Amino acid sequence: MSFNQVGFNNETYIENLQNYVFKVQTAFNATDPDIEAMLNQTSPPQAYSTLTAFFQQFSSTNRLPGTFNDFISAWDSYIQARGFPTGPTTGASAAETGFVTEYETMLGIHTTGTNPSDPVTGDWSNLTATNQDVQNQFINAFNTFLSAYPYPTDSSGNPVNLTGYTPFFTNWRVFNTVITWLNSTTNPSVGISYQTIFNTYFPNGDFAQQLQSFYTQALQNFNPNGSTANGYFNPSQALSQWIQQIQQQYNTSLTGSGIIGDQPTSVDTSETKKTIILDDIFQLLIQLITSVQNCAAAQANRLTFLTQWQQAYTDLQNQVPTFTEGDGTSIGGGSDRDANARNEANKIGSTYTTQLQAWTNIVSDTAKSMQSSINQSNDAVNQQSDMATTFIQDLQTVINAIFK
Repeated sequence: MSFNQVGFNNETYIENLQNYVFKVQTAFNATDPDIEAMLNQTSPPQAYSTLTAFFQQFSSTNRLPGTFNDFISAWDSYIQARGFPTGPTTGASAAETGFVTEYETMLGIHTTGTNPSDPVTGDWSNLTATNQDVQNQFINAFNTFLSAYPYPTDSSGNPVNLTGYTPFFTNWRVFNTVITWLNSTTNPSVGISYQTIFNTYFPNGDFAQQLQSFYTQALQNFNPNGSTANGYFNPSQALSQWIQQIQQQYNTSLTGSGIIGDQPTSVDTSETKKTIILDDIFQLLIQLITSVQNCAAAQANRLTFLTQWQQAYTDLQNQVPTFTEGDGTSIGGGSDRDANARNEANKIGSTYTTQLQAWTNIVSDTAKSMQSSINQSNDAVNQQSDMATTFIQDLQTVINAIFK
């Protein structure tokens, strides 16, 4: 068994991460609302094994359902076929509620009231989004996630089935990883926010109005006809487009056309070059953060496999039998022949257990080393993020000097 097995070192999986900049990833927990909602539709002690078996059906040659509704319908049919009560129904299931709740938590969205038309608050307080909008966007985001799911392969690149529910829900959280928030006050420890970037270029601009315009355009970009029906908005995934738009707006303001709520200004060429240099460095830092976090994500995926590997050895140790007189086996009698047979069998079992323990220790040491590497990678991401925050502050200082 080598380290090139399914669960890590998957190029398709890594390539899928390159469009996202990482900072905060929601920790995977079996008690999260989305997982718990699916588990609650079965019965202990079969709940986890049933959920695991459901996901083990799928691979790149037998793909997951293409939409959220089909995904829930497939789960519904699966558990009904195994004698559990009627599962979820499309549109109003407990499973959908659990998934939407976890989605809102990951993106920092707070819903208000139970009416679909009630506005949302939290990090999305500057947007004209409602409870129904968030629910629709969740479904669109989940559909996109399903269509681009990073299916595992073996060391030769051949497709293999999912190992269970853990990689699926882990990848869903990776898909929704947060590098930025919309408002600078949402989480002050995250130095990069849409508002901070906007205020750096336009300290007197109308951030809320500019953000609303960007939000609407982001939803429309999913459809050629400009409809927002199939779109979704994820601030971290759209960060590069936001930076590009603000840069373009700033360059336009230098020629006199301005941005929403701000005033044009004339700028000395040398000062403009300073802002461009700082901005180029900032862009390179974001790319560096992406690369380092991609590495950390691959390491985390590898650690998950090592943990499963170690558990498999432990399970095997627990299955090694110990033979005693009167245990009901064919060598459980009181004769000398049976006693000798038991001794030989127990010796073989002891040798096997010792070997399994040795292998477990090897994998455990490798897992500890991998955890240390992950910590180092995360430290590197934090250091580069701090540096990016510093450059944002320097850029704001230069631009403030220009506007004086």
